[in-house]
Amino acid sequence: MNSTPMPTSAPRKPAVPLRVITLVHGTFAPRAPWTLPDSAFCRNLAPLLDAESATVFRRIEWRGLWHTCANNGHDYRLAGGRALGASLHDAFHQYPEAEHWVIAHSHGGMVAFYALRDPQVAERLTGIVTLATPFLVCNPRDLSNPAIKLCTFWVAPVVCVYALVSAAILGSSVLALKGAALDRFMLAAALTIGAVTAAYLGWGRDLVLRRLPFWQQRTMDKLRLPVPTRQRVRCLSIGRDEARGWLRAWYVVAACPHWLWNGLIYVPFMVLVFLLALILGDSFLAQMHGKAGLARLAGAFQATLGLAMVVGTVHLGLMALIPKLTRALGLGFGQESVVDNLLVDIRSTPTPGSFPGLTERRFTSVEGGWLLHSRLYEAGESIADIARFIRAGAALPGESGQSEADGPANRQPGLGNQRR
Repeated sequence: MNSTPMPTSAPRKPAVPLRVITLVHGTFAPRAPWTLPDSAFCRNLAPLLDAESATVFRRIEWRGLWHTCANNGHDYRLAGGRALGASLHDAFHQYPEAEHWVIAHSHGGMVAFYALRDPQVAERLTGIVTLATPFLVCNPRDLSNPAIKLCTFWVAPVVCVYALVSAAILGSSVLALKGAALDRFMLAAALTIGAVTAAYLGWGRDLVLRRLPFWQQRTMDKLRLPVPTRQRVRCLSIGRDEARGWLRAWYVVAACPHWLWNGLIYVPFMVLVFLLALILGDSFLAQMHGKAGLARLAGAFQATLGLAMVVGTVHLGLMALIPKLTRALGLGFGQESVVDNLLVDIRSTPTPGSFPGLTERRFTSVEGGWLLHSRLYEAGESIADIARFIRAGAALPGESGQSEADGPANRQPGLGNQRR
C-alpha cells in the first residue's frame, strides 16, 4: 500500500501542518491522477485551505485480485479500509497535533467508512469528504418471501431428478450394466435418492430455514457501514451520475427473481398446464389419443409435474446465476454470493444514512463532458466546497442531515471550469 506523504503547498514560515489530508481513489484506479502530488486537485485545494500553514497530502492504494486494479468487490473494500486505517495510524503518530481528513472518490468512500471500524481511527479522524460515492445500504429481506421458501423447497426435487438421471448414466454407460443388474442398480439408487430427498424435506429443510436468519445477519454485519460519532462528513454527488445509474439498473435485474418467482407465477402456470394437458390430449402430450378417464387425468398430472420440474430448475438457475452475473462480478458491487443476494437487499444510495455531522450537496450538472462520475475532483466549485467544509474544522452541533442541491436559481456557473 502506498501512503507516502507529499506536501503540496509551502507555508510562508516554518510551521507544523495544520491539516493532513489522505486521498483515496475509487474502483479500478489505484494510480488515479487526482491523488498524485502534482495533480490539479491538490494544487487547487491547498491554497484555499490556509495560506499561513502547510497542508500535507497523502495517498493510499487499495488493490484487488492478485494485487491488480480489479478491486471491485466487498472483500477488497474491506481490506482497503484496514489498509487505510493502518496508514492513518502512521499519520496520527507523525502529525499528532494536526487535523486529519480523508477525501475519497467513488467506492473509495466505502473504504473510508470501513476504516472507521478501527477504534483509533474512529476516535482521531476529524472528517471525511466523499465524491460520488455509491454507499451500500443493507436491509434484511423478509424470510417469509415466497422466492426464498421456494428455493429451499425446489432444491430437493430438482436435485433428486438430476441424481436419478446421473445414476442411469453411471449404471448404463460407465458401469456397463444391463438387464436385471441395471434394474437392481437403479432400484437401489432410487431408494437411496428418495430417502435422502425425504430426509431433506422432512428435517433438513427445516434446519436450513432455521439457519437463514444467522446467514442473513452474517452478511449484514459484514457489509454494514459504521456510523461516525466524532467526524464531520460531507457527501458530494452529481445528478445523472452514470455509475449510480449503472448500479441501479443491475440492482433491478438482480432483484427480478424475488418478485417474479413466487406463487402468483407458479400456481396459475401449473393450473394452465394441467388444463391444457387434460383438454387437448394427444396434441399436447403426443400419445394421448384414444385414452380417457383416469388415464388422461394421470397424463395431465404427469405433464404438470414435468413442467413444474422444468420451471423449478429454471427458477433455481436464475436465482443462482442472475446475482452472480450481475452483482458478483465487476458489473455490480462484486463478490456477492447467492446467499447474500437471496437474504439481504443490497442497494446503493448517495449518502450513508443520517447522523450528527453529516451534510450533503448534490450538483445537478457540471461542465466538461457527459461522463460525470469523475468530475467532482476536477470541478472548481466542488473543490471550493471541500475547502469551505474542511476550514470549518471539528464537528458542529445540529447539522445532521443537512443537504443542498444546485438548481436553476442557485447553480454555480464556475462548476467544472477547472480541468485536471
